[in-house]
Amino acid sequence: MQLNVWIGVSVENQKGADERIPLLLQTPAALRFLSGEPFMGPVDLKGWIYPGWDGDIRRAILAPQVTWAIVGGERGPFARPMHPD
Repeated sequence: MQLNVWIGVSVENQKGADERIPLLLQTPAALRFLSGEPFMGPVDLKGWIYPGWDGDIRRAILAPQVTWAIVGGERGPFARPMHPD
């Protein structure tokens, strides 16, 4: 079966990432993406954007992964700052 749909979830902080990314990865899609608009805190994506690997190539786990991320901050007169890191 060929899939042509891109599916994404909104992620504003680590809690949102931990709740929504596992559900995203269970969904069949041609491409999975995250929308962090706005990012409201640091988010560690290391476990979500790379296949699992414990250092031994014989046990590499080729898992579904996030392939695209859209990030941004708030705008307007009451926008809270977002650090680009």
